[in-house]
This record gives sequence, structure tokens and C-alpha cells, in this order.
Amino acid sequence: MHRGKTIQSKDGSTYALKAKLKRINQLKFRGYLGISLLGKTMKITRVK
Repeated sequence: MHRGKTIQSKDGSTYALKAKLKRINQLKFRGYLGISLLGKTMKITRVK
């Protein structure tokens, strides 16, 4: 699990981030403000 920050492109808001590489082509991450329970989880899959 890696931790960092992400910036929302629409308004420049900064969020804490937890990310994990689930498979070689799939990244799962959670962005949140304050505590992780108040966040959103997303998965990104690489397209060949």
C-alpha cells in the first residue's frame, strides 16, 4: 500500500490517497479527506 496526495483537476482540491497495484494492469486507489471512511475507491485498468 502506498500513500500520497492527489489533486482534483476541476477545482484544484487536494486529497489524501492510498493506492495498491492489484494486478500488473490494475491499480486500486482511495481518495479521501480526513479519514479513509469518508472517501471514494476507484479502479483503473490499463488498456493495451
